[in-house]
Amino acid sequence: MKKQTERAMAWYWKSGPQSKAAFTACFLAPCLIASAPAKAQVVCPAPPVQTITIYNDTPDQYLFAEFEVGLPDKDIWLQAWCKVPNSQIGNYPYPTTLTNRIYINPTTGIAPGHSVEITLPLYTQLAQTVVPTANDQFAEWWQGQNIQLFYSPTSRPPRAYTEFYNGSLRKNQKQMKSAAAAPTWPTCSSTRDNPCSLEFVTDTDGTFPKYGPSQLLEATLGARQEQKVVNDSPPNRLDVRNADFDVSYVNVAYGPAAMGPKNNDQVGYVGTPISLTANPGGFRSLGNQFWKDQNAKYGADAWPRFVFTYADGTKEIVPKLPSPLEVFARLSGANPPADLEPAPQWPDRLWPAIQSLKDQGVNWAHACTHSPQGNTTFCDALLDVVALLQANYQNYLALFRSGLCTGTPVGQTINGDLAHIYGWTPWTEDAAGRKGYGCQPADNLLENTPGYWTWSDPNDHKKPKDYSKYLAVKLEFDKLNYGTLPDEKYAFNPWVQLIHGKNYLQIPGAYAYSVDDAVGNIQAEATGYIVDVGSVKHLENQFPAEQPINVSLGYDPNAAIKFASYRVCVNDAVHDKPVNELNPAFIMNARDPSTCPVFLIDNKSPAQTYTFTINKSPPFAEFTIPQVNAGVPKWDNSMTGNVPTATNTTYYVQCDGNTAAPPFAQSSKSWCCNKDSSSGTWAYTMPDAASAHKTSVHTVTTIPALKSATTSEASCTMGH
Repeated sequence: MKKQTERAMAWYWKSGPQSKAAFTACFLAPCLIASAPAKAQVVCPAPPVQTITIYNDTPDQYLFAEFEVGLPDKDIWLQAWCKVPNSQIGNYPYPTTLTNRIYINPTTGIAPGHSVEITLPLYTQLAQTVVPTANDQFAEWWQGQNIQLFYSPTSRPPRAYTEFYNGSLRKNQKQMKSAAAAPTWPTCSSTRDNPCSLEFVTDTDGTFPKYGPSQLLEATLGARQEQKVVNDSPPNRLDVRNADFDVSYVNVAYGPAAMGPKNNDQVGYVGTPISLTANPGGFRSLGNQFWKDQNAKYGADAWPRFVFTYADGTKEIVPKLPSPLEVFARLSGANPPADLEPAPQWPDRLWPAIQSLKDQGVNWAHACTHSPQGNTTFCDALLDVVALLQANYQNYLALFRSGLCTGTPVGQTINGDLAHIYGWTPWTEDAAGRKGYGCQPADNLLENTPGYWTWSDPNDHKKPKDYSKYLAVKLEFDKLNYGTLPDEKYAFNPWVQLIHGKNYLQIPGAYAYSVDDAVGNIQAEATGYIVDVGSVKHLENQFPAEQPINVSLGYDPNAAIKFASYRVCVNDAVHDKPVNELNPAFIMNARDPSTCPVFLIDNKSPAQTYTFTINKSPPFAEFTIPQVNAGVPKWDNSMTGNVPTATNTTYYVQCDGNTAAPPFAQSSKSWCCNKDSSSGTWAYTMPDAASAHKTSVHTVTTIPALKSATTSEASCTMGH
């Protein structure tokens, strides 16, 4: 179990012996030589790094954390970072067959009031000589991260964690080893006297099971950016300043945690800072109250709990609840789920609350009729959701008949239908569950179900598809889950009330089902993420995540003069961030933008600064989705007397921070608001078509950086 930090170096030459010159060149700079001598070499630079910081702000709990990453069949992150040419993508899949795992302080945990920070490279090279088509040449740490948080009232780890760690319950878990000359390992630092150690293992048995006494956090670091292929250039680039994360209550609910981005104070947190053990008001007491309320409504043991089986066969009921999505997905087997409390009579009579959801769904799917309006009532939504999933199943059968999908399709059953409805998942599976059979994930996406999309331009299939019909049904599904439709026949998903409801956990920033439209997942510019358990005081933004203001920069990556960096709220070097040429945009907090000016700095010599301030919280000038698609929103300073018109998009933009004195310039004024050309910075709001809560998208648009620091054009502010 390695504990070291080095720089990864890799070289590979498939044909012929290595020459001394080739060996020397590859030793001095990490690289992979192409498998075909006629092709250009593929060079893997040293891995970029991001950080994960975990704070324990509980007064009475030790945290024991396990980190693991998934199994990419082909590793697009490595392909992008190593700049694999488009024609060679198939020769460099970098496949992974192992679950790569890190135990964090496995014997001592993270004590109350302490923290650990993990520096995580994109990869650790495991093979001495990398063969890109061979399995497990790297441990790739950024994609598909799971963190399982275990809680303990003492410094002794929970028994379940110990039996996972020592291999009693993970028989195929082995020490991770590297044969590379100088691999780059993740490292850990700590606060005060808290120790920090990392133990690296591999596992052929996959990720930790859901029935363990732990709470799941999910993340992916970095982001794939597709790019146009020119002269066999790589099809993707890797954005290394991006983090995507959530506290996952989609399948299970066991404990609290809050998460926020690293080096981005404009984004709020997801998850919850509430106490685990407080009574009343703690996570466990509120979860137990939900369980008791279900029992009071439906009878004893109405909602199942998980059962953990230890290495010696001892069983323990865990105060951890599964969601309907999780339960219905387990009902297709011949035997009852061994990790749930027993059902009253398997398979004919399920746990009373779950049985009621099943019976009510079947009954109302037959008894409901459409309203004259067609999409406004509970029955409209239920019938439309069932129709979409039925159409998707028929397309699934057609794909097997066409030969695109292989193996045998599953037959339709009530349990199978419910699993797909509550999971909002398409049919892709093989009846025998064989790996490599069935449909590929993209073959039968719900949004691509025939009849639920059209071409936005029938004469140009390169333009995006119009998914309006699919999105309308998805919106109905959201309203079913949240219970916001009139004439509700039954509570379609009580789990949503457990996660979001005022009587229970009241977590706005979490997903309660797989396509929940709550702000439950964050994807933001960042250099990692922060986990805070028990408070939010160590997060950079201590407010719950909400709809931000999106700032879209005028930007041409090929222009000689362009924006190089930006600063939000404070114009100093500490707040300076580079503009991402792959995505020249960023977000700012919408809570009080008038106190938070934006500064943009170009690449002239000397550099020129531009600034603007949004003088009120959104909404801005509001436009419909068809208007936005038609390009109606634009720079508009129209007024009726002293009142801005409904289409005025400049009234919200204050430009008087621009002066002629350095670091600004004369043209900074007209860049922000140009009366002569009617151009500059402007803002608008549009509805979020996929939101059941009628949320909006707020956007500020700028023009590009200016070639000259001087101008004779007239400037303005707020359009005047």
